Amino acid sequence: MMILNKTKEIIERTLFNIDYIDDHQTDAGPFAVTERINGCISLLLLPHSEFRGEFDEQKKRTALAKIKPEFTQWVGETIDTGDLVYHLRNAVAHGRFYFLGTLDGEIESVRFEDARTYNASVNWRIDIQVGEMTTFMKNVGSFWLGLLSEQ
Repeated sequence: MMILNKTKEIIERTLFNIDYIDDHQTDAGPFAVTERINGCISLLLLPHSEFRGEFDEQKKRTALAKIKPEFTQWVGETIDTGDLVYHLRNAVAHGRFYFLGTLDGEIESVRFEDARTYNASVNWRIDIQVGEMTTFMKNVGSFWLGLLSEQ
C-alpha cells in the first residue's frame, strides 16, 4: 500500500462541499454547521505534514495574517494567524474543543483551548462563531491551494 498525495483534492472538495451545502440545506440535511466545523478542522490538520518546513516561515506568516478570523480571546494571546493555527491544531489534537450554543441546541460557536502540556491548565482559549468559521475555512483553503500551486 502506498501513501497518496491527495491534499489538493481534499481541500478543493471541502471548499466545494461548503458552497454546495449552503445552497442545498434543508431541515433534513445536509447540515451546514456540522460541515463548517468538520471542514475547518480538516483544513487546519490535513496540509500540515505536507507543508512542514517546505516554505519560508515569514512568507507563510505574512500570508496567514490576511486570513485571520474574528474571534473572542478569553485566555492567553494570539500573536498572528500562524500562532492561531498552531493553537487550533493543538486544541483539536488533544480534544480540547467544545460546541457552544442556544438553549434549543443550535450550535453558535466553537471554543478551542490549548495548554502547554496535556495535564496542565488551559493557557489559551478562543471562541469562533460558526459563520466566521466558513469565511476562515475558505480563506485557509485558498491559502493552502496557493502554496500548492507554487510547488
